[in-house]
Parts: sequence; structure tokens; C-alpha cells
Amino acid sequence: MKLIIFAQLGEAQATLDLFKAQPLDNTERSLWKEGIVPTCYRFEYGHIVLSDIGLHAAAATLARYHPGHQEIWNIGLAGALSDSHSLFDILPIARSGKFVPFDTLDASSLQLVESTIPLVELQQEGVQLISSDFPLHQHCMRQKLAKQGFDLIDMEGYALAHLAQRLHLPCKLWKIVSDFASEGGAQMIKQHKKALSERLALFLDAQLRTSRL
Repeated sequence: MKLIIFAQLGEAQATLDLFKAQPLDNTERSLWKEGIVPTCYRFEYGHIVLSDIGLHAAAATLARYHPGHQEIWNIGLAGALSDSHSLFDILPIARSGKFVPFDTLDASSLQLVESTIPLVELQQEGVQLISSDFPLHQHCMRQKLAKQGFDLIDMEGYALAHLAQRLHLPCKLWKIVSDFASEGGAQMIKQHKKALSERLALFLDAQLRTSRL
């Protein structure tokens, strides 16, 4: 069985509708700006869960729901750090790292960071994702992260990739370009929210059909 993790209901809604996913009892909780909703759904390939926004919420969700599943999939929104990617592009993640303000750390702290939150390798082909504890919509930060070799930024992917690796569970990440990690990004996400969800649903349907072959 697969465990598919979205951050929020807005991202997952079209997928839940397409697969006629059924909410499980006693999984309701409050999600950021979405109110109290069911957060775990059963469907033909396994379960779809909503983690809420953030690295800690994502890790806690995976820790709770991973038993009984053979593979972890995470799919959701991400800001593009490069102009080579377009709105609605869905990109596989090859490597995932965590945002750390490296320019404020001394040598000893940098060594500890490399040991405790290393770059996670997921697969050969794909782009490089960085995950932050908070939204980044500043052009100067976008440029800095792009120079470090990152293509996309989100708020959950690294936690899931890192924990899945520790649990020895196969993990796949895909991210859809929802904004450009610069001013106006939040408004862009809100404007295209429904279309982004629908694009993710069609993509997941194709991936799940292929995985069954």
C-alpha cells in the first residue's frame, strides 16, 4: 500500500474527488486556514493523508501513519527558484535539503549541520528541493538559494525524505510549481489553487496506474 502525503486539503481536494477517497473516523483536526477537516482518507491504492504545513507536521504525520505502507509519496506545491521552470510544471525530486542560514554559522556548527541534516538522495533523475520552516517570497533569497544549486523550495519535503530514509521506506517526491518564491507568491498560489489541485490529481492518477503495471 502507498501512503500519499499532501500538506493541505486545498492541494489534495481534486485527488480525493477523483479517487472517491473516504475519510476515516476520528482523524479530524484543524489545518492552517482550512478549519477542522478529516486528515486521513482510504482509497484503492492505500491512504491519502493531510499533514498540515511545515516540516514538523510532515514528520509527525509520517511517523503516525507509515505502519502498513510499503512506499511513501509526497506531492504538493513549491516555489521555483529558477526561471527555467514554469507555473504548473510537475518535477520529480532527486535530492532534498533543509534551509539553514549557513552564513551565520561557525565551522563547528556547519559540521554538525552536515551530520544531522544532510542532503537526502532520492533518485538519479530530477531536481533539487530545499525545505524551509517558513515561507520565502523574497527575490534576494531566491537568488541566493538558486546559486547554491536548488531548483524548488517547499515546507515539507525534506522532513518526509529524511524520515522515510531512517525508516528504510522507499520515498518519492514530486512538486508542482505554484509560484516563483518572490513577492506576490502567496497571491499567485491563491489564484491558481483549484487548477493546481486538478493538475496534481491527473498526474497522480497516471503515476498510480503506471505503478500497478
